[in-house]
Amino acid sequence: MVVKCRLAWWYKAKFPSCDIPLECIIADLTIVDNNFYGKSKASANAVWVAPHPGFIKLNVDGAMSCTGLGGGIGGILCDENGSTFSFSEQIENGPPFPAELVALKVGICRWHIVKEVSILVVSNGILIRAIPRSANVIADELAKQGVG
Repeated sequence: MVVKCRLAWWYKAKFPSCDIPLECIIADLTIVDNNFYGKSKASANAVWVAPHPGFIKLNVDGAMSCTGLGGGIGGILCDENGSTFSFSEQIENGPPFPAELVALKVGICRWHIVKEVSILVVSNGILIRAIPRSANVIADELAKQGVG
């Protein structure tokens, strides 16, 4: 692991314009094989495409610190109308690929929750709106208690 970290740091110093995150280089040193003087061929051709009608799209990513002692996951869900729902959470240690699997699981679970709430709202004629925290003090305190 120390050797991988040193090689990754050397590569980032040698090619400062490289847009590949350091933790990705550490996780898979072969990722820089396609990088010619800091220009990634893969990232230059990558384009996001909206989902087909009737489908949702879930883009996720996992990131780990160089030490591997912590990281995060994030994702964004999008339907064919452009409606989005995003999430971001801290996770414990582990390599990036399993972190991305965790992000995928979290995204799918969150989508099911959003879908269930949407059905309840529409079928019961419920109106949902955002209000300032100052007008929602009790719910805000309960949410903070949940954090710990």
